[in-house]
Amino acid sequence: MTTKQIRFQAAIYEIYTTECDYIDDLDLIFERFYAPLRLSMDHSVMKEHTVDEIFGPLKEIIHINKALLKGLKERRQKSVVIDRIGDLFINAVG
Repeated sequence: MTTKQIRFQAAIYEIYTTECDYIDDLDLIFERFYAPLRLSMDHSVMKEHTVDEIFGPLKEIIHINKALLKGLKERRQKSVVIDRIGDLFINAVG
């Protein structure tokens, strides 16, 4: 492998590991904060629009990022050397 190819593989690995950590963080935010606040709306602790303002489209972000991570995992299982990943980003949001 050339130096350029090695750097490319290292960048892909960095994207993969960062995405894994990001999904863990998003899941934590959802479970510890978002879901309990949504449940508490029945008891008037916080209004629905306030929760939406704080967290934005959290569910959609989680869905997109999990789709991206799934694509990255599948690509890594097919080959140790990955030649492209741009399509995975497009597919995740599509």
